[in-house]
Amino acid sequence: CSPAFREKQRTIGLSTYLSNTLTNVFNTLQVFDPTQLIVRDGLSWLIRVHVMCLNYDGNAFDLCLLAALAALEDTGLPGLVESNGQSSGLLQEAAPDAPETSLVANARKLRLTSRPLPVTLAQLPGGHWVLDPCAAEEGLGASVSLCLVAGHWLVFHQGGGADANSFLEELMPVARTCADRLQALLDS
Repeated sequence: CSPAFREKQRTIGLSTYLSNTLTNVFNTLQVFDPTQLIVRDGLSWLIRVHVMCLNYDGNAFDLCLLAALAALEDTGLPGLVESNGQSSGLLQEAAPDAPETSLVANARKLRLTSRPLPVTLAQLPGGHWVLDPCAAEEGLGASVSLCLVAGHWLVFHQGGGADANSFLEELMPVARTCADRLQALLDS
């Protein structure tokens, strides 16, 4: 495990920050429409995404967001039928060849309303900024994670003091270019 996580409080702090931030990003209607989880009145699918970092060298926000994004984009909900063909209220996964008339819910892929695109920057001594910082670079100064959601930037300040004018004038165009390139990469 990374030496950065041998201190329990730091581990809990980063874990809580990432969990809350990712929950906020993915639970917005601009990213995910929860009505697609409805099976029928009073019954819905519950989606839980667990991300475990096996190796850490900085920039956990981008890593965790992209891992959750990949998991959700790959998720398919199976078709459902009444258990034993009776209206007992119990449902089970439908066989692939089940007649459509017996289905309570059709099989379907989850759809995202928009794809959140993360970009993280860290400020080094001397005012220089790096994109996709490693752990050592994140510890040297200000660190800012951005997330492009439905054409709007969400900004998550992770520490340190950053010059807002420099950030807006110089770095936002760089972040926009990176988000466009990431979108193209994910589309391929």
